[in-house]
Amino acid sequence: MLVQHGAVTAVSATSISLRSADGFTASYSIDTATRVRVDGSKAALSGVRDGNQAWITARQSGGTATATIVVDRTR
Repeated sequence: MLVQHGAVTAVSATSISLRSADGFTASYSIDTATRVRVDGSKAALSGVRDGNQAWITARQSGGTATATIVVDRTR
């Protein structure tokens, strides 16, 4: 299980990238099982914007990290 908190640097229908406060950056694949919450409510990934603060949990398989949960708490 991977966990990251940081600023969203890129988001598309198939992936999301974050940069943590310490400069660590990572990209995560999005699949049909990925759950998204924006401001506490169930949402589509399209509700997550570049620059917003988000938490991601992901699973690693081989060289691919796939987001299981994306939580955007920017208001």
